[in-house]
Amino acid sequence: MYGEFPNKWVKPNDVEYLISIIDSKEKCCGYMNTFSSHISSENGEVGGFAIIFLDSYISKTKINLGANCNPKTNNESIIRIKNWYKNSKD
Repeated sequence: MYGEFPNKWVKPNDVEYLISIIDSKEKCCGYMNTFSSHISSENGEVGGFAIIFLDSYISKTKINLGANCNPKTNNESIIRIKNWYKNSKD
């Protein structure tokens, strides 16, 4: 992968699942672009990737993970996204 996902990669039927894992601090592999000169030993978190994918969906922007991406969960993003989700269901 080169770090860029197709437009509208996250679909409406993905949202509920991504919301269900957004709090997960489970360690997972990070992303590294094949052309990156930096090898990170850091892990990502499942919830961190969920945040990236949901932010892309909410803002209608492409996902670009850059050279290296090892996202972590953060309470501010989780609260913001859960509020958006609650309001979008009403």
